[in-house]
Amino acid sequence: MAVDAEDLLIQPFRDVVAAGAAAVANARNDGPASHVDRMARAAQALVREGERALTKVQLVWNDHVARHGDTFRETMVQQASIEKRRLELEELLWDFDDFTHPDEFDQQRYAALQAATKALALAIIDTAKRLNFETTIPPTPTGGFPPLPPLPTRPETRAGPSSRPPSVRSNRPRTLSKPKAAQEYNAGNAQDVRRDSIPSSPSTAHTRTSVLSDTSTSSSALLGSLDSLVIPEDPPDAKGFPPGSNNTDLLGLEELLKESSFHSERRKSRPASPRIPDCGIREDSTYYRLKGLCKGATRFRKDGHWGSIKLSSEYDAAGTSVGGGDMMRASDGLAVPFQYETAKVGTCSECGYADDLDNVELDKSNKPEAVRTSACGARYRLRLLFKSHLRQGSSSSSSETNYACLWCVQAGAVMREGDATVFRSAENLLRHLARHPQPLPSLSGISVRYGRLLPDDADDIFDLHLPESPTPVPMPENVARLATAVAVKDHYRRPGRGKLDKPPGYDADMLEFMEGARIVGVIFPEKWGGKYCLGRHDGEFGAFPAKAVELQSPQPSEIPAGGESGMSATARWKWAPPGGKEGAPWLAFGKGEVITNVQCLYADYWCWSGTNSKGKTGVFPQSHIDLQTLRGQDSTVAKKSRGRSFFGMRSHSGTDTTKGGSGHRNSIAG
Repeated sequence: MAVDAEDLLIQPFRDVVAAGAAAVANARNDGPASHVDRMARAAQALVREGERALTKVQLVWNDHVARHGDTFRETMVQQASIEKRRLELEELLWDFDDFTHPDEFDQQRYAALQAATKALALAIIDTAKRLNFETTIPPTPTGGFPPLPPLPTRPETRAGPSSRPPSVRSNRPRTLSKPKAAQEYNAGNAQDVRRDSIPSSPSTAHTRTSVLSDTSTSSSALLGSLDSLVIPEDPPDAKGFPPGSNNTDLLGLEELLKESSFHSERRKSRPASPRIPDCGIREDSTYYRLKGLCKGATRFRKDGHWGSIKLSSEYDAAGTSVGGGDMMRASDGLAVPFQYETAKVGTCSECGYADDLDNVELDKSNKPEAVRTSACGARYRLRLLFKSHLRQGSSSSSSETNYACLWCVQAGAVMREGDATVFRSAENLLRHLARHPQPLPSLSGISVRYGRLLPDDADDIFDLHLPESPTPVPMPENVARLATAVAVKDHYRRPGRGKLDKPPGYDADMLEFMEGARIVGVIFPEKWGGKYCLGRHDGEFGAFPAKAVELQSPQPSEIPAGGESGMSATARWKWAPPGGKEGAPWLAFGKGEVITNVQCLYADYWCWSGTNSKGKTGVFPQSHIDLQTLRGQDSTVAKKSRGRSFFGMRSHSGTDTTKGGSGHRNSIAG
């Protein structure tokens, strides 16, 4: 029996509305006074979010069903990105009934459900707009390979009904259980839908086995598995690139891929990335390179005394002041030189960070007109910027003003790998805060409000007001299988400077970042000869020079286990990581050099291993070899390496005895 697409993807929004309505009704009953009002607001916000999502999704859904019918329905339930968010929403709804009573109100659960509702709605709408239907590839003849085992399932149990007195509860008709839904989700594939990113499948129990380690693997079978290597160089949200483009740079392999029995089976069984995301704010991060928060900002936040801000500092006509250099407007982070008159400002007691004195006085008086609204919808007062600024003058230019997220600093980690730790404008900081899970952790000296404020709260005093649920940050599934890098130099346009250099044929915005920033999803388009990369940082996607970053060494879990593949390939570009890295597992080679005993965890994974012409074994970026040259190596060469494990120190069991690991950084500039 096929999955009912509407029940699977539309019904959860109705369930959210029903759950919110039940909570609103229960809030009218007797309960702790401190909880009733908060619960009523949270429940009403949840109902609004559910109704908004249901309305927008239903419009897009009906339009596509009218044009494509069942093909559209079947395609939508097969999208891994949507399924992931649907399961997240279903998991939150599973026991949400327990939190629809005032005595068990949990603000965090309401905020999480509201955010998950918005994320699923956006995923469905975005996917529906990007779908591009094509003719299906002929099915693989039977008899090639045995069928793959079923996806692993996790049994779930649910506690019995509560013993509390009867009250209004949301009667949610439950859809298919997770295991059954997963099975039917993978059953049948009426059409191949070209997407700009390749979704990953649920993780399997064993991810250490090398795809190329079986000695019986033939050259044609390996090339057949390379369908997963057809990764578009221009993901869908890259500005300046048409959606649905599919430049693979693997000309000549297409017919082979179609006839290979690996073409469909390998894609369905591809596990999740074995890499553990590194979200920690470390000593080499931008935040610590710029010496962290200003002492004046921290003192102002902790004691709340406006005396921490000097209210009579002046910038004279020559542009000199107690802060040194041009005045920085905290509202927009732009340098404002005062060449003809003196301006009174309020400055930090520890550095030159400043804003117009009138703005400071307005906020100090708690005037409603002092509240500012950012482009992302978040509202804030000037005091938040004074509490979040880094010491002015700590960057390469003394006129630059930077901010840090107080909540990320307190946690010692960012929300997602690739998030910025320092922000060059107030808008960037507020955009980051709008993406944070809500409610934010309690922070001394910071007042935060959420949702739509009631009329009697109009004059409420706060540092930050987040009227909407967290803004989701779309991330293609294949990013987890691509390389990660750290910036070794600043790459952004400074005021008064020229534009950033762009690679040939690239018209979109360049990716901007500061030294110490982490870039994820790094790829090397062949058309740029290894001199430019594409990647993601702080929710943005774009190109940047390869010499501006260093690839992070693979973690032990990313390195293929020992063994013999019998495969070889020719290097497309030179790969020369810098020397002096004790224990770094990189393999250096020159352009055109033949790499033997080529192995990998998965065919589309960024990190492969092999042996160069000098007999040294190590890992290298898969992007730096020519995939069209991948073939079975000479039997005499294979015999010489028989029985040799990776580095001669790594056992087939996956026990790691190597030194070094993910902490090493090696330049990709070559």
